[in-house]
Amino acid sequence: MSEQYRPDDIFQEATPENETVPEKNPPKEKRSGHIRILGMSLSFIVAIAYIGLSLWNSDLWARLWVAFLLVPVLDSIPLCFINKSLKYFQFSMLIVFSYLMLGMFFGIWHPTWILFFAIPVWETFTRGKTLRFIEFK
Repeated sequence: MSEQYRPDDIFQEATPENETVPEKNPPKEKRSGHIRILGMSLSFIVAIAYIGLSLWNSDLWARLWVAFLLVPVLDSIPLCFINKSLKYFQFSMLIVFSYLMLGMFFGIWHPTWILFFAIPVWETFTRGKTLRFIEFK
């Protein structure tokens, strides 16, 4: 009976001794505890604002639910600065939020659907890009 090899064993044997084996799991995004607390507090603030404005004006509750789409957008901004990469910004959610707000509050549904063409353009230009900070001396 022959030994059974796992794909990891074959991969290990195929690499020379002096080279390092690439990691199986790519590095995860950096996310500190402060950013998680900020995200939770943003969700809480949006929920309180939604309930308060809905009670204040009973016509707004049907349109203000869209504000919950801003939570991931606002949560992604500090994540972009921590990881120094624009690929973490939730641009597609911002476009969906803008489209729905313009349509619900101003009735501009037809020309604003063109905003959705910006999503693949954004993804094309920000894939793998890093932020460069200007250092002042």
